[in-house]
Amino acid sequence: ITGHSDNQPIRSLRYPSNWHLSTARADAVKTALTSLVDPARMKAEGKADAEPVAANDTPANRARNRRVDIVLLTEPERIASSQPSTPPAAATPGAPR
Repeated sequence: ITGHSDNQPIRSLRYPSNWHLSTARADAVKTALTSLVDPARMKAEGKADAEPVAANDTPANRARNRRVDIVLLTEPERIASSQPSTPPAAATPGAPR
């Protein structure tokens, strides 16, 4: 479960960066699915604006980039072996750009 954002900076107490926002989106979907799927079989991660599906040049395109992708794998061991994502240095609060 991968959360995404547009490229517009967000700096709030709840979401200090787009990375935090996109991770929260993925976590919310994972939480919603826990009544249907064993949480150990799911992985949530945030990608911020790293993988846009459209140019971030219009409000409509930015809206398309604010999304959550759900990928179903047929090989459960791939989930266990993948590493959790970490925010890039520039996405962490107080990090130099």
